[in-house]
Amino acid sequence: PDAVGPEPYNFQIITQDSILVFSSFFKKGLTLINGKGNVLKRYSTLINDKDGNYEIGKSLSRGPSAMVFTNNYLFMAMVSLSRNVLSRQSPVLRLNINSEEIVALSQPLQYNDGTLSKIEMIYQILEPDLVINSKDDLVVSFPLDHDLWVLSNDFKNVNRIRVKSQAFRDFELFDGSYEGMTPRQIDEEGSKLIRLSGQYLEFLYDPYRSVYY
Repeated sequence: PDAVGPEPYNFQIITQDSILVFSSFFKKGLTLINGKGNVLKRYSTLINDKDGNYEIGKSLSRGPSAMVFTNNYLFMAMVSLSRNVLSRQSPVLRLNINSEEIVALSQPLQYNDGTLSKIEMIYQILEPDLVINSKDDLVVSFPLDHDLWVLSNDFKNVNRIRVKSQAFRDFELFDGSYEGMTPRQIDEEGSKLIRLSGQYLEFLYDPYRSVYY
């Protein structure tokens, strides 16, 4: 416990003897350990936006696919409660585990400004999921999004693919912008959104049949 932080929150297996553990209460840090639990290296996930104004990487998404690893890059689905941050950059962070360089991707953005203005900023609808498919593409799924985002060609190309479930109606967003609502109205509308909206959660990829669940 003293090696990886007081509350290990998520982990990613790199090899049989190389495991990355994230602890939100350990300065939002990643700890690289071996199979015996010995600490090999530590990484920080705290970075600022392009102007250095807003610290992002507040917490790692809780989904089973919050972290994926490919070609020396660790991709992390982070949760930010700032509309300003989410309207300007993706909640997906990329860490080079060799150079320790960490950047926030510019795409895909989590929801557009219209959607962001009509939701309550709560974890349940702000937790992206990630998978790497058999082509080494990074595929991103958001809870309130009927589309998948596929980053290919060394993550330079971003394609949006419609995958709407027939079981889902339109999402139950606020009737208007949160800026014109009272705190009580925001709580009531947010509760309705969580109860009535379908959400795409627990994103998984089956490499044997090339199917996304």
